[in-house]
Amino acid sequence: MSVAQDRDAILAFLGALHRVDAYARDHLKGMDRPSDILRLARSQRSIAPKGVIGEALEYNVHGAGCRFVLDGAEVDIDFTSDGACTFDSWRLDAFVETQSAPESEEPRDWETACRILVAEGVLQQIRPGWFASV
Repeated sequence: MSVAQDRDAILAFLGALHRVDAYARDHLKGMDRPSDILRLARSQRSIAPKGVIGEALEYNVHGAGCRFVLDGAEVDIDFTSDGACTFDSWRLDAFVETQSAPESEEPRDWETACRILVAEGVLQQIRPGWFASV
């Protein structure tokens, strides 16, 4: 894979995260941002830790984040203490695997692609290997 293709895959991941966020806001009372799912499932217990929002958004709360699946796209994210959605290369690999058939078995260079997007002002690096949209 080229760094440009990896960059495009990261942008697709961010687009899928945006669709998950919009769908959840439209279909779940009390969901103003993705990190609210932790509050709803844990402290308020108004939803189960695993289930379906609306008729199409599967979710599974875990550790510091949540795995969402919408229209076949897996978007697994962790949340910072201020609610920012963060991801690493493992989560990007999982997302790409749920998309069309892999074009190549070549390893991806997520770090370089993410650093390019940081320089472009699209991402910020939260800690080594972890990124969030700006």
